[in-house]
Amino acid sequence: MFDGENVGYMTWEEWRRFRIAVDRSLVVVPWFRVAGYIKGSVEEVRAPSSNHPLGVPPTWLAAEEISRLSIELGQWVNLEDVANDDWGCVIARDFTREVETALARWPIEDKPHKVQYVRCQECAGETIRYTPPAFEGDRVHIACTDCGHTLTEDEFTTLVALVTAEIKRTEKAIGGTRRLGAA
Repeated sequence: MFDGENVGYMTWEEWRRFRIAVDRSLVVVPWFRVAGYIKGSVEEVRAPSSNHPLGVPPTWLAAEEISRLSIELGQWVNLEDVANDDWGCVIARDFTREVETALARWPIEDKPHKVQYVRCQECAGETIRYTPPAFEGDRVHIACTDCGHTLTEDEFTTLVALVTAEIKRTEKAIGGTRRLGAA
């Protein structure tokens, strides 16, 4: 049932997020199963009754929970049937929340972001924005958000290498000065 604002018991926004979560779960669940501990820090899961770690990576637990909810969703023939059932709607919301939370904790793709420490070569503002390819065959887009100046990937790579070298040179000089002052 679609009435223009809702799909069954779900709002249009819930329905949109649920469909995206279903699509993305097909990619993330296999990856989360083998990913292990991510971000260099071990996030131990502990049993409620003890302080002893279980030794299970949180990514694996997320994959298990998403899979469990996916199996529950399998009792309906299609996604529209899930939305038209009050219990299916509850499971769909839980499923969406689990997928979105896992992807927020352990992103599997680059997102558009502001580039730090690199100034635009036209207006000298720290306003460069990096936008990764949106689809297969698309190109990276690197541009200043103030003046609109764009950079090619090669220009951007060269600029970042120069900034990185300068930061390292400065850190080395400061470190050497500190050592001389301490002696």
